[in-house]
Amino acid sequence: MLVENLKDGKYKLTITPESPSKETTFQEHKDKFIYQKERTVGFRRDKKLSKFVGLRDGYSKQLEFSLISVAIDGVDKIPKNRVNFTSVSVEDDWVVHTLNKIKFFNEVDNTNYRNMIEIEEPLSSLEVTYEIHTKGIKVSNRLSNNRYVPNEEQFTFVDNGNRNTLFIIDRPVVIDSDGNEYSIVEHILYRQGDRLLYKKKIGQISNRYKFPLYVYANVIYDLDLHGVGVGFISSSGP
Repeated sequence: MLVENLKDGKYKLTITPESPSKETTFQEHKDKFIYQKERTVGFRRDKKLSKFVGLRDGYSKQLEFSLISVAIDGVDKIPKNRVNFTSVSVEDDWVVHTLNKIKFFNEVDNTNYRNMIEIEEPLSSLEVTYEIHTKGIKVSNRLSNNRYVPNEEQFTFVDNGNRNTLFIIDRPVVIDSDGNEYSIVEHILYRQGDRLLYKKKIGQISNRYKFPLYVYANVIYDLDLHGVGVGFISSSGP
């Protein structure tokens, strides 16, 4: 599957043939799939839900995600004792996680990491919750009643020392199979004791949409190319 940003604000989704890719984006290591060009993004190959992906700016600045809950119509699809995805693989330059019949597609380029869940039929509600683990960085948004207040629908992570902006979690969207984009996703970054949690949630999704749908979460890490104009991203590797 390929996603192309068109000039009219829509997206073109193309299902690619099931054949080996000529040039893969990801390096296959014994324990990880690694994207390492201008930036370093790594995915665990042992199928663990915990810290399944990590974004790195050198050794000392890291942003990692664990999948905690996938609640569809109020029913959590991850039992409390479950610790693994069903499978993890590279398909056409995507890292694909499956959790029973649910698919998560992971896309990486020089400016963004995107994690999206595929929805194949109407539902009453969807809530996907991640735990975020940080090293050498912190959230700069204002904290109010254990919830961070988004700035222009974004959450920003800055260097602990010089406070340069390193990562931004952008507003998530839904894209249907015709490439139409819908801003129907609420996202929340909040504290639960010592834990930092991130949730994307949608209300009812009716059959008026063109299925399958892809619910995006997007992390920006090349800020100058996105016109943010603050901070820096080191090109140092691991």
